[in-house]
Amino acid sequence: MLSDEPTVSRLHAELVNDGVAWSVRDLGSHNGTHINGVRLDGDEVGNVGADDVIGVGNVTIRLVAEVETGA
Repeated sequence: MLSDEPTVSRLHAELVNDGVAWSVRDLGSHNGTHINGVRLDGDEVGNVGADDVIGVGNVTIRLVAEVETGA
């Protein structure tokens, strides 16, 4: 659980899907939110996709695309 990780704030970041794409925004965390190693500034919103790595504190998050087979 992320709540057991001391480098992750209780309200650390917001991951949002608008039906088309994903984005992430830091919520004023102490240890920051990163996309591919680059820290987001303030309320900066960064778009993320399947090849991106999201860092919240010492935790790494990857988005995994679900593939529909049509069966």
